Amino acid sequence: MSEFKNKLNRRQKLFKQKVTSTLSRNKRQELVVNISKNKRDEILMKRRNLSFPEGKSTKNISFGLDENPTLDNLDVFVNGIKSPDANVQEDSARMIRKIISSEEEPPITEIIKTLIVPYFVEFIQDFKNPTLQLESAWILSNLCSGNSLETRYVVELDVIPIFFDLLQSDNVDLLSQKQAVGYVTFFSWEKMTIIMQFKLKEDRLVTTDSKIGGCDCAQFRDEILTHTNSIDTIIDLIRKYENNLDLVKISSWTLSILVRGKPAPSLKKISKTLPIFSALLSHTNEQILSDVSWGLAFVAKVNQENINAIINNDCVPKLIKLLHHESREVQLPAIRTIGDMITGDEKSTQYILDCGLLKNFDLLLDHKTLKIIKFSCWALSNICAGNYEQIESVIEHNLIPALLKLMEHDLIPIKKEAFWAVSNAIYLGSDKQVMYLYEKGVIVKLLPFLKVKHNKIVASCLESYLKILEVGNQKAIDEGTEENFYALEMEENGIRKQIEDCTENPNKKIFKISNTILERFFDDDDVDFDDNFEEIDYNLTNLTQEEKEIYNF
Repeated sequence: MSEFKNKLNRRQKLFKQKVTSTLSRNKRQELVVNISKNKRDEILMKRRNLSFPEGKSTKNISFGLDENPTLDNLDVFVNGIKSPDANVQEDSARMIRKIISSEEEPPITEIIKTLIVPYFVEFIQDFKNPTLQLESAWILSNLCSGNSLETRYVVELDVIPIFFDLLQSDNVDLLSQKQAVGYVTFFSWEKMTIIMQFKLKEDRLVTTDSKIGGCDCAQFRDEILTHTNSIDTIIDLIRKYENNLDLVKISSWTLSILVRGKPAPSLKKISKTLPIFSALLSHTNEQILSDVSWGLAFVAKVNQENINAIINNDCVPKLIKLLHHESREVQLPAIRTIGDMITGDEKSTQYILDCGLLKNFDLLLDHKTLKIIKFSCWALSNICAGNYEQIESVIEHNLIPALLKLMEHDLIPIKKEAFWAVSNAIYLGSDKQVMYLYEKGVIVKLLPFLKVKHNKIVASCLESYLKILEVGNQKAIDEGTEENFYALEMEENGIRKQIEDCTENPNKKIFKISNTILERFFDDDDVDFDDNFEEIDYNLTNLTQEEKEIYNF
C-alpha cells in the first residue's frame, strides 16, 4: 500500500471513529449528562407536585392538621404509617408524600432514617387499597430521585420485581380504577427510570464512592434488562395506553435510559427497542421525540452493528425529518444521532446521504442554537472524511461557503469543527475538489489555524496546505506554466512566513511537514542576485577580531 493510502486510512479512522479521542468523547458525554440532569430536575419537580385524580378527597381526617405538612410533624405521620387503621395509613402516606414533593431538595435522608420505607414497599403490593398503593408508588418514586446511596437503599428492598409484577398485573379490581392504575403505572416506570438516571450524573464524579455507586447505573439497568420480558412489558404499555400521553412519555423516556450506560448494553439485549423507537419518531409530542432521539444517539455511538440495526428499522428518514422540527430540543438529539451514525462505514454513510440528509442542511449551519451549528459541522466533518463522492455531495449542496464562514466564528468549538470539515475535504478530496476549495478562498481561511496552540490542528492545517500546493503544482504542469500560482498566493498572504515559523515548533510532525513545504515549493537557492550587489570580501585577514570569532568555524 502506498504511503498516501496509509495516511488516508489513518485520517479516515481518526475522523470516522469518535471513540478514538478520549477528550472529545468526554466533552460530548458531559454535554449529554448536563442535558439529562437538567431535564431530570425539571421533570422531577413537575412530577413531585402532580395533583391527585379529580374527585379524590384531600381532607385530612386523622390528624386535624392542615394540608401543608412540614418535617416538624414527621414523627406523627411515621406513627400513622405503623397504625393498623387503613384510613390513618392513607392519610399519613399522603402527608409524607406532600413533604417529599414540596421541596426542591426533598428530605429523603430524613425519611429513610425513620425506617418506614419498607412499609411503602409492602403497601405498593396491596391491591385491595389502590389509593394507598398509589401514594406508596409516588413516595418510592421520589425517594429514588435522591443520591446514589438513597437510591441504592430503595433498590436493595427488592422493588424492581415488585414493580414489574404490578405493571403486568391482570387484577380486574385494580384495572377498573382507570385513573389510579394510570398514575401507579406512571410512577412505577418513573421510579425505575430514576434508578438508572441518577448515575448518569457522571462516572468520574463518584470515584470516591466506587465500591457503593461505581457501577450502579449498569447494574440496575442490566437487572431490569435481564428481568423476564422487561422490554416487551414497556412496549406493550405504550401500545395499550397509546392515548395516555403521560404514560407514553415516561415509557419512552425509560426505554431511552435502558439503552444507555457504561459499559453499553449489547444489541441483543436492546434490539427490541428499535422498532418502537422508529414508531415513536413519528409522534407529535416534543418530549417523546427528544427522548427517543437521545436514546438512538446512545445506541448509534457503540459500533457499526448498532448503526446497521438503526438503519434496518427505518429510523434514518424520520430522524432527517426531525432536523427541521420547530423545536431545538428535538433538532439537537436528531443531528447528534445522525452525526454518530455517520462515523460508521462508507456504506452506511452513503445510505444516510441518499435519504436526503444534506437537503436544506445550510439552515442548520445558520441556526440560532450554537450547539446545533457545532453538531452540524461535526457531522459534515465525518462526511468529508469519506470518499470522493461523499465530499462531492457536500460541494453540490453548496455547503463549503457556509463552512468557510464558520471557520471565522467567535465560538472556538464551532470554528474547530468547521475547520475539520474543510481540512478533511482538502486532504481526502480529489484535485478538482481541492481546486474548487481554492477558488472559494480556502488558502486565507486556513491561515489563523497555523497560529493556534493545538498541535493536531496545526499539523492538519499544514497537511492541507501541502495538498493544495501539490494540486497547484500539477495544475501548472498540465497548463504548461512554470509558476505554481497557489504558492504565489500563499507568499503574498504571508502564509510562507507562518510556515517558516512552524519549523520552530518542537512537534516532530509539524516540523517535518513545514520543512517539506518549504523545500519543495519555496526553495530560494536559485534566486538571482542584483549585478550591482556589493562583493563580499571572504578574506578573514581583513576582519576584526570579533568578526573572526563569529566566522571561525
